[in-house]
Amino acid sequence: MDHFVEETLTKWGLSRFIQKFKENEVDESSFRMLEGEVIKELIPLVGPRIKFSQKLKELQEETKRMEVDDDEEDNLPDIRLNQPVEAKSEDDLHVPDIGVNRPVETKPEDDLPDNGVNRLVKAKPEDDLPGIGVKRPVEVKPIPAKKHWKESAAYVKNLFDIKEILSRTIGGKELIREMTEGLLSFKNRKALTAALVSFLIEKYGQYPRSHIKLAMAKAIVKQFPALDNEDGDGFEVWYTESTTLDGKHDANGYLEHRFRNVRRRDPSCKPDKKTTEASTSSSKSRLTSSVPAISVIVISDDEDSDSTTSEQMITWLKSNKEPKKQVQEYMKKTVPTRTAYIREHNLPDILKEYPRLLDTEGMVGQDFRTLFPQHCDNLFMKWPSFSDKIIMYAEQQVDFRNLLKLTSDPEKDEEKQNVAIQVLPVLFPSGTIKALEGKKKKLKRATVAESLLSYVQIAPIGTNIPDFLEDVKQTQPFVLLLGNRVTPEQQFVIIERFAIPANSILHAFDLCFKCFYILDLNYPWEGTNAWDFLQKVVYGLGEGKGKMMSTSSVLALKNFITCSAKPKSMEM
Repeated sequence: MDHFVEETLTKWGLSRFIQKFKENEVDESSFRMLEGEVIKELIPLVGPRIKFSQKLKELQEETKRMEVDDDEEDNLPDIRLNQPVEAKSEDDLHVPDIGVNRPVETKPEDDLPDNGVNRLVKAKPEDDLPGIGVKRPVEVKPIPAKKHWKESAAYVKNLFDIKEILSRTIGGKELIREMTEGLLSFKNRKALTAALVSFLIEKYGQYPRSHIKLAMAKAIVKQFPALDNEDGDGFEVWYTESTTLDGKHDANGYLEHRFRNVRRRDPSCKPDKKTTEASTSSSKSRLTSSVPAISVIVISDDEDSDSTTSEQMITWLKSNKEPKKQVQEYMKKTVPTRTAYIREHNLPDILKEYPRLLDTEGMVGQDFRTLFPQHCDNLFMKWPSFSDKIIMYAEQQVDFRNLLKLTSDPEKDEEKQNVAIQVLPVLFPSGTIKALEGKKKKLKRATVAESLLSYVQIAPIGTNIPDFLEDVKQTQPFVLLLGNRVTPEQQFVIIERFAIPANSILHAFDLCFKCFYILDLNYPWEGTNAWDFLQKVVYGLGEGKGKMMSTSSVLALKNFITCSAKPKSMEM
């Protein structure tokens, strides 16, 4: 069985049926063609079968739509071949405008509009040339094939001159200066997006093809390298094409968002049914967490251990907290069994089966280190170099000092790191959820205060922790600080009526993130983006494509702190 089937079943919450599909040698091709009785045989349980059938139907419909889109693009007239083209009438010869302004060489008597195609036109004097549909041989110079010309550096460079576009815009010099430095303020980022989208609408209308928007996005980071990142995909902040990895993912990025807002306000633009349905379905199916399935195979230190031994260790762990060394050893050896169990059960059941996870210090960290040894220390290694840049970035985006209620600026390195990790929720859009209002469900957006509370809470020194745990109503886990944000007296991770102490603020956030990951918990909907940033940019976990794609604001911060092309004036 190929990876597609295994990943898709895991993503749909049906991983327990992977073995059945594997036994029946179901590959990607046969998976997409499943129906009726075959599905019933593979998934005998009614509930999971209904869920599978619905997901499969959505995947098949999206595949058909993408095939139609590809066919439409493939059926465009071939303008790449060096061959004469004869037209019977003015309507028979139609050369599409591919958006490249190239020179047209004609005889003096010719009066031809520039249709955007690089060609030599040889016309007889007696020819009547009202347009482009005349009886004449057309010699067309070849351009790269469709698959490659979209990615062509020359194509991106020649299609859009960002500086030229902005030079005709009010405030364009200021925009160019900030783009050169790599740090756009919130106000100027919106002005830049508006200017570029206005240019595209004037040239291509309100529905430009995806490769046009992608070319604009790539031109931005190519002509202003300080807006790119070390991975070379900084253009995704501005535009990313739709994908079928999750079956229902729309295009994304600042340019795409602006286009949607323009069309939404224009009464002449009727909502496209397909787009509306896809957007609605995506919001319905979007997870509040982008934590991917753990597919790591861990081999026990004891090669002779079997399932019986694992069961004995799990039984022993339920009744014993000491000796601690024995607890640590048994917990490490049962990681594979525990990981599989966690994927199929809720948090209360998990803690009932494995109570030592939370009541024994270091067990969550040990599980994370066993599963992700190359990622476990990333926060402590990267944050010292990230914190100053994050604070610099925040100063251009929001009044974070007021939002965090800081009474003074942090001075020491540790204080800056503490502020930087707590400012993340105010840098990104708060989360949304569909809430019932009357008889209808409406989209509700969390406030900045709610986003912060879902991430970290502040309580006075001397707070009675048992009473706090009894009264807490906030989605868990989250970080609790006693004292103030910058130099608290104590810090805890609050989860399932447990208060796990931490040595520092950074350690508390590290432990809290690992609780989400090890226990397979959704991020709180109010502040998903802050945890998504830590997951993908700091810990380097998750591919972040399709439905798992980060928001544009998360990608923008990633570009700023990881780009190596910053001018010397911007270096820390």
